[in-house]
Amino acid sequence: MICNYLKDLYSIKDLNQLEGSVEYKVLINPSHEVYKLHFPDHPVTPGACILEILKDLSEKFLKKNLRVETIKNIKYLDAIIPNDDLLLSINLKIKKQDQEQVHVLSSIAEGSKILVKSSLIYTII
Repeated sequence: MICNYLKDLYSIKDLNQLEGSVEYKVLINPSHEVYKLHFPDHPVTPGACILEILKDLSEKFLKKNLRVETIKNIKYLDAIIPNDDLLLSINLKIKKQDQEQVHVLSSIAEGSKILVKSSLIYTII
């Protein structure tokens, strides 16, 4: 579950689930408190918030509580700049899973532009 401070940061507008993967359509809330701090005149979604969104969506997809164990790779290719119509496509794909851990590959895109790519290992708690 996303931490209480970030609970209204985004909303899920649609999802398309396939075997071992899911694509979420997510609307970012540009009036969220985090953007008043990071940064007031030029808001940008913090990397830590992006990781929290990926963890939260992975938990929803897997229906399990997770903890980030290892960040194998994360590439912030472009900033996620909030606005009233920012709709992101967040793709999650299970690369490997056992009873204790799950390895998730993810990408975040705005239209055809990839903003973030990651490879994260979560411990199932």
